[in-house]
Amino acid sequence: MSSREHHRPDPEAPQPDLDLFGRAPTGHRDWAHRRREPRGLALLWTVYLMLATVVSLLPMVWAGQLSGSVYRPAARTMMVLVMFGVVVLWPVWRASQEPQHRAPILDVLRDAAVLVVPAFVLLWPQVLLTGWPIGVVSAASVLLVLWMIGAGSALLWWHRFAEGDWKGRAALAGVCVLVSGGLPLALLASGVLELGAPNERPSTAWMWSPLTAVWEVLRDRPWSGAPASVSRAHWAAILVQSLLTGAFAVVSAACCRGRAVG
Repeated sequence: MSSREHHRPDPEAPQPDLDLFGRAPTGHRDWAHRRREPRGLALLWTVYLMLATVVSLLPMVWAGQLSGSVYRPAARTMMVLVMFGVVVLWPVWRASQEPQHRAPILDVLRDAAVLVVPAFVLLWPQVLLTGWPIGVVSAASVLLVLWMIGAGSALLWWHRFAEGDWKGRAALAGVCVLVSGGLPLALLASGVLELGAPNERPSTAWMWSPLTAVWEVLRDRPWSGAPASVSRAHWAAILVQSLLTGAFAVVSAACCRGRAVG
């Protein structure tokens, strides 16, 4: 046997897992331990928030107007895109990777910390930029946290019980899309949702889907004497959501505490 044949690589041998710079991991068989870290999510989330801001402000830039009445709709759109990132893009992106069977709760908590801080940095300056009262921004913040907890609880079940196949990924993505888009469409078709201008009576049906909920609490209500306002009915809906989400999170944490990986 010649030396060339002796050193010929085996096409069936497993290929080394290399990073972007062609480096193999040290002390690990692949880079899976790094893919589960939140640093990649932090980078992608920052880029997404920048794109959401640019897309939301483009109509205002094209119109050449900088008034609050023009900026507030752009800010509402921006916060809807932020909510979409939390309840759809985050779970779907994590589901595109391998499930974290060993410590799913820690994995989800680290992700949530990475998501919530930049989102709040984008949301809370709107008190000054849009004139939204602190109570309105507080309600939007609570909704953002609640739906983040709900999405994280759904991720716990996927991490704990999914095997990384397409069925688990499709199920999680389907739930996220159904809650975010399917539920509002069903309410709209049934005549529960009103797409016209808001009136003094709050549209609490809007509160039961993440995208319509944040839009509802940030809608213009000039009769209130402020650019926006939240009523007792809004806070009552948020309270009910808090109880339901808290119960779901407790059950999820109890049932999805991790399993041994052989």
